Amino acid sequence: MTDKPAKRGRGRPASGTALSAAERQKRRREAAKERGERVSEMRLREATLQWLDDRAKHKNTHRGVIVDELVAAEQQREQRALDRQERKQLDREAEPLPASKRRNRL
Repeated sequence: MTDKPAKRGRGRPASGTALSAAERQKRRREAAKERGERVSEMRLREATLQWLDDRAKHKNTHRGVIVDELVAAEQQREQRALDRQERKQLDREAEPLPASKRRNRL
């Protein structure tokens, strides 16, 4: 009889609760869905990806955050443009043209 401890195998010990790659990915998707996120694939030019990576590095974040910020800014610009158009239309409907500006339609 020896006092040597039992020899352990190499690597990380098995936990018994390991998930398969498909199960881990499913959990990631579910967690993203709970946060209101969805995965979307985009095809971008190399220069665009480089610009996104540079911008992300400068802001100490990642590409996805930069894309989200750009999309949100564009949505705001678009909404402001729609609001301006709507206000112009309402102004046109509310104020009749003065007689000097009206065309004679007979």
